[in-house]
Amino acid sequence: MDISVVERLVQNSETKILQIILDGLGDIHSATGQTPLESANTPNLDKLAKESSLGLVDPIFPGITPGSGPGHLALFGYDPLINDIGRGVLEALGIGLTMKKEAVYARGNFCTLDENKIVLDRRAGRIPTEKNEKICEKINIILKDYKELDAKVYTVKEHRFVLEILDDKLDFRLNDADPQKVDLPYKYIEEKLPEAKQSADKINKLIDYILKGINGDRVNGILLRGFARDPGLATFEERFKLTPIAIAQYPMYKGLASLVGMTLAHVGPNMIDLAKALEENWNKGYDYFFFHVKKTDSYGEDGNFEAKKHVIEEFDKIIPAITKLNPDVILITGDHSTPCPMKAHSWHPVPIMIYSKNVRADNLVFSEKNCRLGSISRINAIYEIPLLLAHSGKLDKYGA
Repeated sequence: MDISVVERLVQNSETKILQIILDGLGDIHSATGQTPLESANTPNLDKLAKESSLGLVDPIFPGITPGSGPGHLALFGYDPLINDIGRGVLEALGIGLTMKKEAVYARGNFCTLDENKIVLDRRAGRIPTEKNEKICEKINIILKDYKELDAKVYTVKEHRFVLEILDDKLDFRLNDADPQKVDLPYKYIEEKLPEAKQSADKINKLIDYILKGINGDRVNGILLRGFARDPGLATFEERFKLTPIAIAQYPMYKGLASLVGMTLAHVGPNMIDLAKALEENWNKGYDYFFFHVKKTDSYGEDGNFEAKKHVIEEFDKIIPAITKLNPDVILITGDHSTPCPMKAHSWHPVPIMIYSKNVRADNLVFSEKNCRLGSISRINAIYEIPLLLAHSGKLDKYGA
């Protein structure tokens, strides 16, 4: 999946690219025989799709279920099988932390455990961010007296936080402290390699120290994932000669964008705020716009068909505000599928559509079934950037 040839062919042009990600968009058919995308009332999306090329995308590799980090790196043109970046770094960047070379970062969830340390709720009921801030403040107070590791936690949003450990000798090649499902025993960290065992033991002691300190009712546990250090990637602009900006609301996706050198736009909390931020930044010198909608994924993980459908319908309402800006290329897809019946990410290919003046229109509405028939066929997500560059006239001819 090496696309270095693309970097050699990139040329400047006045065109503008808009890559829209409806997180977790793909789904599977429910008892009603439809997916949320097929069931949603989307007249604007349907109109745009009929003038577009459709297809399916494998975020990583057929049969491989991606996390959000690898899924987005592929969308940005970075091979996730080579650039294996832990979620901790992405979450830290997303809340504006400055990467410290000596630090290891992990993404955390506050969770609910029973008296036998069985995980009852991996998200502690999606606690309000304000409660998260109070819990983090409490943890940081008790961590001041902890002598084994120099550690601190930072609020992200709702149940999520970041753990930062300052220790340049700490090995981050560690498995997650998270069973990934409810009604399973609490899981401590295990080393991926023998030489990381001492680091795993140190962090497990830190976990026990924090667990004793929080000892709440609904919030009485922590889950840790994605241990990582700053990988120092080449920037998106260096690779593709694009001046990028991210229109995203959630810290994780701001972190992904920041990791590859994108400017982060200020965006309010609602769907319409995404469209407003796009318009506000449209004529400020950017020619690539990463536009991210989160809640399609959240409701897929909750198994809430109607809510996921509603988010798609709300997105449809802002499409006129997007198309009036007259982007040269519009791509709409997801970073992975999050089927409501599964309540989790899955390996199912994701619908994709590309609109431009150079497109071969398939005259189909946007759905999982129709995308199987589209002219894009089935591609890997890493090839989206080359297609966007080609449709925007930013790729020179290869060879004589």
